[in-house]
Amino acid sequence: MTLPSPVPHLVEVMQFFNKEVSSETLYEACLRMVLDSDLYNVVLTPYSEKDRDAIAEAIFLYITQPFERSMRVIKLEKRRLIIGKEIEYGEFASQFSSDMIFENWKISDDLQEPSERLKKLNACFTALCFRYRWCVASDLGVFYISYLNQFIFTANEFLPTENRDTQSLKLERTVLRALQSLEGLG
Repeated sequence: MTLPSPVPHLVEVMQFFNKEVSSETLYEACLRMVLDSDLYNVVLTPYSEKDRDAIAEAIFLYITQPFERSMRVIKLEKRRLIIGKEIEYGEFASQFSSDMIFENWKISDDLQEPSERLKKLNACFTALCFRYRWCVASDLGVFYISYLNQFIFTANEFLPTENRDTQSLKLERTVLRALQSLEGLG
């Protein structure tokens, strides 16, 4: 039995705020998540563009193809302290998915441009999916409901003030459906 792709459900959450969103926007959110992470920013030797893109691509594939059973590995040009020269997707998620939530869920007040704030919100959602996906795949993962609550709280500022409560509930259901799609239940 082939399980359905979670991509339509993931994109549906992002379309809640911008109807022009596509799966490419989901990839861009993965890249943004990497660019805003301590993994990428707090290093002695900067990552090459190729390594940065390899990490973003791995996160994208880990989220959008959750039922792929083959062993997938991120291969880097340069050996890294924690990662080494290569790391399996699931191992990478176990080490960094929780950190990436905390590094991406606060939208800085310094971001005044609405499009930049929306990109950050998309990265926040992607980080949520990244962590949830790992928790589904692992008996060791813990996905705190506060992650979901924080995302909804953060996203509320993007909702129209008219009927905000109704829209917030609709958003929450849409996010839950997207997360369920990462389990094969969507």
